[in-house]
Amino acid sequence: VLFRSQAAAYAAFAAVIAYFSNAPTHSLRAADQAVIKLSMSHPGERMEECRSRTREELAKLAPNMRAKMSCPRARWPVLVELEMVGKRIYRQSGDPRGLSDDGPSSLYWRFTAPAGRHRLAVRVRDRGGKEDFDYVLEQDVDLDPSRVLLLGFDSNKKRIVVK
Repeated sequence: VLFRSQAAAYAAFAAVIAYFSNAPTHSLRAADQAVIKLSMSHPGERMEECRSRTREELAKLAPNMRAKMSCPRARWPVLVELEMVGKRIYRQSGDPRGLSDDGPSSLYWRFTAPAGRHRLAVRVRDRGGKEDFDYVLEQDVDLDPSRVLLLGFDSNKKRIVVK
């Protein structure tokens, strides 16, 4: 009797799992929507340029601190702007990470867009004190309904990437 009731309980549990694995159809987005993700981790330029220390400055320092070059660690925030079909849809500034503000700025954003062909413009500024952008990418993209378009930055090649 115990075996039969246990087998019935297992069968009922398996039936519930089988039902919920197929029956309620669920979609993360509409059939005519695509996803664009902006994922970027990029260090801004240094706020101050490295400079050579004078002999007088070196003499004032402890012997173990006498590096010829003085390089302040603080970096500029990274500003990213995204336009789609001439309309700005994203503008965000990422502060540098780290105790001395010397790490990369990280930005992440995800949104859905209608499928089809769109003109996309991505702009990145990694230096402060000016209005123009250091890196600009404008291109036409085809967004299929099931596509996820990834926007990022290749810090080694110093360019915006689209995948």
